[in-house]
Amino acid sequence: MTEKKGFDFFLQNQSMLDRQVRFVISVIGFPLAYYLYDENTMLASVIAVVSFVLLYNALSGTCNVYRMFDYSTCEIKE
Repeated sequence: MTEKKGFDFFLQNQSMLDRQVRFVISVIGFPLAYYLYDENTMLASVIAVVSFVLLYNALSGTCNVYRMFDYSTCEIKE
């Protein structure tokens, strides 16, 4: 067997439930950021960035924070 060297950037480490929860939170976050933009620009910007990161994670199926801690919510395939 050959061992893979390097960092596989798009290694899937999220379960479908994890991805769905992240997607729903991001879909709620974008309109919330738009609504809050006039009242509190900093809070709206933070919510928009967090929503974008969650949407990226939901669509790609990989979470780099999970990768740093060697954690996965995927089912183990035997």
